[in-house]
Amino acid sequence: MTRFKAELLRFAQAAGQELSEERLRALCSYLSNYAETDLIDALHQHAHQSPWIPAPAELIELIEGSAKDRAALAWSHVLATIAGTDRRVLSAPRAMHHAVRACGGWGAIGHANTRFELPILRKQFIAAYIAADRRDAIAHRRTTAPGENLEPRGGVVEGVSKRLSGR
Repeated sequence: MTRFKAELLRFAQAAGQELSEERLRALCSYLSNYAETDLIDALHQHAHQSPWIPAPAELIELIEGSAKDRAALAWSHVLATIAGTDRRVLSAPRAMHHAVRACGGWGAIGHANTRFELPILRKQFIAAYIAADRRDAIAHRRTTAPGENLEPRGGVVEGVSKRLSGR
């Protein structure tokens, strides 16, 4: 975290703001689960968007994306899995598997009418994903010590529909 602290102090100085040692320690404590290079990249990106010292949540969103961004990416991952072009379901976040179940399961999504039903399922999926992602994040913070980064475990999907791939 030494390089990140130096960058943060340099940013504060360039912005004409004071950054107390206590605030610096608090920021580093909240962000201790993230790689230093990711934090520095997020800080540089933040510098292009705001003249203020970032809150931890702002840097986290720059690293992870917003909940809606993650949900949209997960939806694309689901469609690619069903189409047979993506086999990384094992590494998918639990929130994705929860959202798939909320939409009726892999089969229901795979057999959906692409023109009429998929837009409705997408909206349902994104809402369910965001809710599950929020719950997972809270549970993760409760069970993870500062500096420890436990990844959520995914599951295996067998026999997904080939309907979307046209096979």
